[in-house]
Amino acid sequence: MQAANSTLIFDFDGLILDTENPEVQIWDRTWRESLQRLGKILGKTKPVITLPKALVKLGAWFVVLMHRLQGRESGLDLVPFVELQTCLAFLDPDYSARALGYAHAELEPDFVKTVQASLPAGRN
Repeated sequence: MQAANSTLIFDFDGLILDTENPEVQIWDRTWRESLQRLGKILGKTKPVITLPKALVKLGAWFVVLMHRLQGRESGLDLVPFVELQTCLAFLDPDYSARALGYAHAELEPDFVKTVQASLPAGRN
């Protein structure tokens, strides 16, 4: 008997959706908090440094310039995209659950399992 496939979609906008067992899991943490939690699970706690948005835009502008000089074209307008990348965008879990007809679930245990499962054999 073949095991049923299960898909877990993880997107850093805060929505986690298990397509086999529908439930909304909310990751209501900032990038800094998420990276710190990841480091703790991996046993590699390191400082997380947040760059000023202007510096990120400058870096994006240099990437765009390098692509143009190389004759390459991105499918994404990178400099304005920095605004989206650096904003705090969280889902309202109650609204999502009502609108989608899903139940709430705690994400933390699944996040830990996912990180541990991604480690090479012998590290988890």
